[in-house]
Amino acid sequence: MGTNSTLKPRAAKSLAIATGIVLFAGAVYPIAFLRADDSTVVSTPTGKAPNPHWSPNGCSQCHPSGQPQKATNHRDVTANCLACHDGVRAESEKHPANRPFDSPDIHLPEGWPAQDGMLSCLTCHDVLLACDRTRSRPSRNAAFLRGRITDDPVAFCANCHVDNSSHEKFNPHIMLDDAGEPRTNACYYCHNSNVSMDRTGQRTNKPNLIDDETSICLGCHTQHVDFFEPGHHGTKMPAQMRQRVTDLPLTKNQTITCSTCHNPHGAGWFAPNSTLARGAQADFDLTDPMKMRGYGNNICGACHER
Repeated sequence: MGTNSTLKPRAAKSLAIATGIVLFAGAVYPIAFLRADDSTVVSTPTGKAPNPHWSPNGCSQCHPSGQPQKATNHRDVTANCLACHDGVRAESEKHPANRPFDSPDIHLPEGWPAQDGMLSCLTCHDVLLACDRTRSRPSRNAAFLRGRITDDPVAFCANCHVDNSSHEKFNPHIMLDDAGEPRTNACYYCHNSNVSMDRTGQRTNKPNLIDDETSICLGCHTQHVDFFEPGHHGTKMPAQMRQRVTDLPLTKNQTITCSTCHNPHGAGWFAPNSTLARGAQADFDLTDPMKMRGYGNNICGACHER
């Protein structure tokens, strides 16, 4: 994973791991997601992950040598955590990771690690507490959170989140401001500065994303429901199906990803009726039915013949 050789690769090698994926009725099924290079990260059936925390024999679950070593890349630590905490093998992490501390509404407590100014699992979780072989699992703070121990999760959030009634989550899917002008900060939330600003709506297959697509989406959308067993992500679309389905984007390896079913761009950015405008959300109220690439509730029928 990356450049850090102290962590043991498990089922994942990048942050393209599903946080909060609910497959069906809590059953355990394989998950497959993609890195930016489209290599399959998970391809074999998975069961419940062994719990290495507060265990005298748990070191080998994260460290190949079986001996604790200092992590040099916190991003790799997060990837290692999410390899188990995917909502299936272990409880999902509800807070997005890999986000910068660059908001006036967020304060990094003194002594809390944030390598390169980025939030990681190690920022809030003092994993060394659970690695102490002389200690047993405590009844309080079993998640080895930093700071003052409290039973109130909101109080813990206040360690970083400044009390500000005007604070709202940033929605990068809203592409235009109230005056109808482009919100370029929304573009750069997912794309790097080399992305084309062409608004004709023709697919170029050069999104120039800042990370692999799944990691970007899961950075905010930590809860996702897929009623298909074992899940669509990473599934390669059969050749016969691809001949019928020409308007849904796939990866270079012809596998399904987030944007296959969901249009991440808000309405109004691309030309109406263009390829990239289809299924764009105009209203992001949670009561508004998902457009699902323009198919809505019929999205299944876009690929599957009845």
